[in-house]
Amino acid sequence: MAKVARSTLEGLGYRCLILDCSAEHRIRRFYINEAIRTGISGLLFCGVPGEVPDPDSDLLDSLEPAISAQIPCVLLKPWTGPINLPPGVASIGWDSIAAVQLALKILVDEGHSKIRALLAGTGAGFGGRFRGIDQAWKNLNLEFDEEESIIWSPSGQDTTEVKDILTQCSAIFTTPSHLPLLARACFESSTRWPRDLSVTSLGNRDFIPQLDRNPFTFVNLPIGRVSRGAAQLLTSMIQGERFQTGQEYIIYGASTMVVENLIGGSIAEPHKRLATSSL
Repeated sequence: MAKVARSTLEGLGYRCLILDCSAEHRIRRFYINEAIRTGISGLLFCGVPGEVPDPDSDLLDSLEPAISAQIPCVLLKPWTGPINLPPGVASIGWDSIAAVQLALKILVDEGHSKIRALLAGTGAGFGGRFRGIDQAWKNLNLEFDEEESIIWSPSGQDTTEVKDILTQCSAIFTTPSHLPLLARACFESSTRWPRDLSVTSLGNRDFIPQLDRNPFTFVNLPIGRVSRGAAQLLTSMIQGERFQTGQEYIIYGASTMVVENLIGGSIAEPHKRLATSSL
């Protein structure tokens, strides 16, 4: 996201500096103050807040120095629910709940009901723990329970817990960063997708690894469009062409997302899985 946004901004005549705070809120606050000190024209925040009790509130609180200095700020992040944007701050992103729901619906339409989500312990990809995941489950009339529905990935490369879960579900939804861990657990337990397990994810072609002859089925997010839109929104704010009221939230919904590798990918009906697993 940052690279696409930077390329767009530079194409519009702006000089850009990318700073990686690694989702650490203390580093982010330091970089914001340093950017203000150097006299920047605008700030673009790409990604998601780090592991704090209320990540959105913490993110907005960290913007106070920039807001006070009347520096336009744009947040490029997944949308998981409404937030109150202060004057001088805009946000743009894709509907994370709709994306997860679309990935789950693929599995539900195939007849799966024993579905688990493999997520990072921080849940940062969804704006703080599992926010948005639970709503997507409920929208599809799936019973959601944090202890049962979510597999919190272990630190490092230990696959023991993941392999245990593989025997308790017929399908898994996970993020692109966890696909290698899931694939390793499958290989170690002689589990094949989609024969023994259906898998869906979300991201784009650059994020989804090819780890078997059957590619992973995933929801292609409009990351390029959103990133370019964020850059254009920031420039219009800098030039005073937009944002007269000080607030705006642009959301790219399900209509901007496409399911990739639906045929010949990593999903199959659960009864086919059970019928072939004993061969």
